[in-house]
Amino acid sequence: MSKLFYLKQSVTTHACGIFLGLFFLSGRWDFGRIYAIQDPYYEMLLRPSYWMAVLFVFFSMLINLNKPNSPYINQRSISTRNLTVILIFLFFVYMGFSSLWAPNPQLALVKLSEIMVVFIVLIGLSFFLFNSNRHALLDSFWPTILVVTSILLMLSDFSSYANRLTSLGGGPNVLGRNAGLAAISCLILASRYYRPMLFISLCPLFGILCLATGSRGAMIALATAIAYLLIVKKISIFAKIAIISSSISISLLILHTSVGTYVSEVFYHRFLDMLFLQKYYSERPLLFQIAFEIGMSNFFIGTGLNGFAAMGISSYPHNLFLEVFSEGGIIGIVLLSVALFSFLYFCKCNMSIIHHESIAAWILLMVSSQFSGDLFDSRGVFIVLILILFVPINRFKSHFNK
Repeated sequence: MSKLFYLKQSVTTHACGIFLGLFFLSGRWDFGRIYAIQDPYYEMLLRPSYWMAVLFVFFSMLINLNKPNSPYINQRSISTRNLTVILIFLFFVYMGFSSLWAPNPQLALVKLSEIMVVFIVLIGLSFFLFNSNRHALLDSFWPTILVVTSILLMLSDFSSYANRLTSLGGGPNVLGRNAGLAAISCLILASRYYRPMLFISLCPLFGILCLATGSRGAMIALATAIAYLLIVKKISIFAKIAIISSSISISLLILHTSVGTYVSEVFYHRFLDMLFLQKYYSERPLLFQIAFEIGMSNFFIGTGLNGFAAMGISSYPHNLFLEVFSEGGIIGIVLLSVALFSFLYFCKCNMSIIHHESIAAWILLMVSSQFSGDLFDSRGVFIVLILILFVPINRFKSHFNK
């Protein structure tokens, strides 16, 4: 009977990790993109992310109520963790209520359905982590990110979006972010398992594929995450030599292939020519300015959910903070900022035991959300944040510290 019980717990836990990873990766992608279906309600019905959210919440509720101990975290950190989770919930509830004064109720309803799905997933994730084996969830979440992103990259091509790497009708910026996250996932898995060099050797490959998408925001985010690890994490000389030598050798090998030719062309066109010579920023400064002006004109409560899109300028300002400010006002910004400061305080208090690779993944998602996407696209910021709050330490000693 006990073996069947533990088998059920193990299957449920790993299923939650897989569905959570699929929910994050699928986003707004739907099967209609393959068949060129334009009906918005049909697209929402075909979104795998919604079905993954339902499955994740369903399996998270099946878990046995068994609160795990946190022996390495003091009571103050636990209180900070709980406060951060509550603040995140309050932030999403407030953004949902902002639909009541939105200028376009129909557009607000579409966005409300998206952020409520994220909100429900975050509730299910918190419930799961309060009551189950936290490390087992990561044993399936990060491998899912790595494996599914690898499949998407293998199905990608350079022909469908201005000669940038795309996959299955999705956008290059999202694919670039996912490729960068896959690179960090390699480092996370290298620190969690006893075959580190296999994962470390894959990291530069995903970095080059991130570059091939032409997403400048994704590359800045990946560079910031790697810089954090190099500055904060204590890495042995052996690990430094292994990482640098493998990265250089694999990068040179890839650059001498046909893929490397495309990557070189994308790098020259998107970075050297457009960014530095033409100073083309994809209208981001204009969108940022408009979002700021909208927020200032509706300072306290904002213009309402999806109010930026109702202006007819763009779907969103491509910056998480400016989106919240323009649509939720200073109240939304305060709720979001206090939640993030509480999270950073938690990390500071536990810096000696914190899992820095997971922090690097959060930094990548946070930085990329300042250049592309909206609140729904930033769901990874909140998912990884909650994972870090409940699983701040590594289950095994990092191989980098040996």
